[in-house]
Amino acid sequence: MIIHKYTTHILDKQSDVPLLNDYEGKISLQVDKFLQRTIKKVLKEDSLRKAKFLDCKDNEIKKITDEILYNEKTFLENSKEIAAYLFDIMKETEQIESCDLIISLITIKDEKIIAIIKVDYKKIYNHKIDFKDDKFDIQMIENEIGISETFRAKQCALIGVNGLNDEYDLRVIDIEAEKENVKSLFIEEFIKAKNIIDDTYKTMKFISITSSWINSYFNNLASRVENFNFLSYIMLNTSSIDIEDFSEKLLGNDKEAKESFIEQLESKDITNFNIDKKIAEKRFKNINLKGIFKFKCGLEEFNNPHVLKIVEDGDKYNLVIKNVGALFVESGR
Repeated sequence: MIIHKYTTHILDKQSDVPLLNDYEGKISLQVDKFLQRTIKKVLKEDSLRKAKFLDCKDNEIKKITDEILYNEKTFLENSKEIAAYLFDIMKETEQIESCDLIISLITIKDEKIIAIIKVDYKKIYNHKIDFKDDKFDIQMIENEIGISETFRAKQCALIGVNGLNDEYDLRVIDIEAEKENVKSLFIEEFIKAKNIIDDTYKTMKFISITSSWINSYFNNLASRVENFNFLSYIMLNTSSIDIEDFSEKLLGNDKEAKESFIEQLESKDITNFNIDKKIAEKRFKNINLKGIFKFKCGLEEFNNPHVLKIVEDGDKYNLVIKNVGALFVESGR
């Protein structure tokens, strides 16, 4: 990845106008590292979706980013247009908070891309001290600070050169909207794009929904482990999913449960699909067990009785780790 240009604009809803930068940012070693780390995190996010622009001919973001991609000299002025456009939308709704907007021109695998990164402020509480009538008046106040070193972009768009017949125009992410299954104002009102329902999306959602069903529907550990292994086998060793056939094998003769399972899948736009093997392998590479602490292991180790044993204890489970040779405490650095 190469960071060619970037700039930052301040969009404060308490102001009447956005604070638009008149200069490109200086790409120091620290800035380059931060931008690369931020964008690489976005690329690894499960919530990153392929999308198509709505109304391509009149789509403001598409027109502006196309100008930058075909003439880099317009980068700064065009970035101001993007920021001002988002600011106008922000002023009309309470659902989009004040933010910094980072816009960057980058190259990923020989492809020029415009990255639009919304940086939400992190709120902290501090105190304010006034001295009135020979007395101290100390009040809690809310402050907003900028970007932390561990920043994770929750809303971002990655836009490259695209054509009418391309599978997708851009990649977008809105972590909270995806998690809550609500409309994304960032994607639908600002970018004016629509997420694509492809096999990658269907594979991710199918694994997530089915895993939840296994944990809630089956009431004992043996059944849960058996059906979780069934799910992992199907996802890793077959090429496609037939929803009706899978629900029959998972839920047997429980007609009501099968109908409810299929309805939930269809509510997420999941119909029969080809399995995205990269997603399946990533999801089943490690098994996470939640308790007082998180325990992660591979699928093979999870099913190896010589390594792990899970014992039912009422409505909880005890984990026995076998054949531990030694325990080490790492020294702090």
